[in-house]
Amino acid sequence: MAPAIKDDALEAIITRHFSLLARVSLATALITMTILGLLPVDQIPLSDWNDKLQHIAAFLVLTYLMDASWPETELNRRKVLALLGYGLTLEVLQLFTGYRHFSWLDLLADAAGIGLYLTTRPLFKRTPVVNWRWYRPGIQD
Repeated sequence: MAPAIKDDALEAIITRHFSLLARVSLATALITMTILGLLPVDQIPLSDWNDKLQHIAAFLVLTYLMDASWPETELNRRKVLALLGYGLTLEVLQLFTGYRHFSWLDLLADAAGIGLYLTTRPLFKRTPVVNWRWYRPGIQD
């Protein structure tokens, strides 16, 4: 019979892997969004979606992943500014493509996605699987 794993050890394993999964997901999402953000519009799958809704949804997900990637710290100004900085950088890079353009409205939609996460965070806390970010010892709200 295998030795029993103590609750604290199991908690540490789950915590480490949850954060790692969130970080890998965040990196994957950022890479994917960068590629899609720099492709010509006619080459983007699902391009018939409303562009601003895509920005809002993308930054809602990015904000959750940023929050879940480092659960030991709160979602602070530095993390939010990093996400907005990413959105701004992507808009600036689009200027150099020749087929995309900079849009302040896209940045506003990015900020709206972050704001939507902040306002729906209580729902995330009650959602199975994603709520693991909040229900562990030593995790700040």
